[in-house]
Amino acid sequence: MPFTNAYAGKRVLGSEATEALIQASKGDPLRDSLTERELEILTLLAQGLSNNDIASKLFVTVPTVKYHVTNILSKLNVQSRTEAVLVAMKHRLVPPQ
Repeated sequence: MPFTNAYAGKRVLGSEATEALIQASKGDPLRDSLTERELEILTLLAQGLSNNDIASKLFVTVPTVKYHVTNILSKLNVQSRTEAVLVAMKHRLVPPQ
């Protein structure tokens, strides 16, 4: 009766599966450091959009986009947009292209 064990608060998964679920629920510190807007802009950077294109798409000004890109570069500890996209892809911060 596995449901009885679960109801009683006993482990019903193996220790490896339990640990994997615990780690998955903790989230990604890199992802957690970025705001939703920064993740949105990072996704658009990964699509190859320019600051002007991103500004038009999000209905914001170019200086606003530049501000977010600067924050993204800082938070990802990179020097360029290309590096930011590479880090984002490596850490699955953006959808695969």
